[in-house]
Amino acid sequence: MIDLRLYIQTIELLQAVAAERAPEHVDRGIDPATHAPRVWAESLHEFLAMCELRGRDRDYVALGVGRIAGHPWKAGNWETLAADEDLDRFIWTFHRAWIDSHSSV
Repeated sequence: MIDLRLYIQTIELLQAVAAERAPEHVDRGIDPATHAPRVWAESLHEFLAMCELRGRDRDYVALGVGRIAGHPWKAGNWETLAADEDLDRFIWTFHRAWIDSHSSV
């Protein structure tokens, strides 16, 4: 389940990060193929800060987002954490917003 208000905030955040980083990445000569993963990582960092998640909650959400995305970055540890439905909504909301804002229809 996603949180609609958080989803809207997240879409706006993703658009802002992508718009801000695109010229910076071009200027720094970053390969366009690595632009999306860099924006994904930077967006996740900004999302966690926006949600004011700390400590175990932050780790749970970050690892869960990584797990859903199939990212090898410590995602394997997520299954060892106790399930938390309240935090799962952050995972699903970020994932859905990312897919919706970065997929072509």
